[in-house]
Amino acid sequence: YGDEGLNAAAELALKDAVAAAPSGACAAIAGGQLARLAALPLFDAGTGDQVRQAAAAFDSPIAVLATHLRSKAVSKALLAELRCERAELLMAAGLRLSDPRLYEAAIAELDKLTVRLDAAYEPLARARTVALAASARVGFGRILCRIEDIAEGVEMLVAALDTVTPDHSPLD
Repeated sequence: YGDEGLNAAAELALKDAVAAAPSGACAAIAGGQLARLAALPLFDAGTGDQVRQAAAAFDSPIAVLATHLRSKAVSKALLAELRCERAELLMAAGLRLSDPRLYEAAIAELDKLTVRLDAAYEPLARARTVALAASARVGFGRILCRIEDIAEGVEMLVAALDTVTPDHSPLD
């Protein structure tokens, strides 16, 4: 949350939320935010294995939240947010470490998510996902010196921006 004191306070509150209802959607939401907080230092430092381990910490909260989608206790946008945060971690580390495998993992995650989001009902979440996937492809192409991946990423970014028109409903 930008400040070590705030991060520590958030961590305590999130752990309390998990303890209060360990099997519910609230615990999964709190677990996802705990995974995000734990991953923050890895945006600037850490090995590829540490990043993969931090990314794997998102698995359980994402799986639990996915089970709550049918009950409407959780929105697709919330689930998409967690998946995007994991992809951002992988992308930042991929850039920092020049590791195309981290970009590949982010691209796979984002492509899978993009298919699940409907532009008519989740336009902002889908646009964000496509924009991140585009950025991941550009980074991947940059590391491997493959212009076709960079061009594909640029085309995807333009397409993502075209889907969110000035008159869209911001109720995503």
